[in-house]
Amino acid sequence: MAILIGFGLWTLLKLNQSVLRQQDFPVGVFRALGLTAVLAFGIPSLWLWSVSLSVPAEGGGIAWDSPRYLAVSLCQAAAACLCLHRLAVLYLLRRRTARGRLCG
Repeated sequence: MAILIGFGLWTLLKLNQSVLRQQDFPVGVFRALGLTAVLAFGIPSLWLWSVSLSVPAEGGGIAWDSPRYLAVSLCQAAAACLCLHRLAVLYLLRRRTARGRLCG
């Protein structure tokens, strides 16, 4: 499992680099599996953060007594946000490139 998550994070870093350079990033089967692994671990963390921050008065709140788990949860949420954002930007780059090919 650690190898799969490591590969997913490596793929996310490569995706980040190619999007920042505005280059195409071919997403094959293995890269898609790596990004899916990052999202599979990150989206539940995003959900739990949104629930914890939206209902602090009802006792849900955030457990501040375990900083290690708090840091891991923040890192997972950040990786998921970055992955979703970069995939959206990659989609827009590909769409713009395809539109340029049709027009020109």
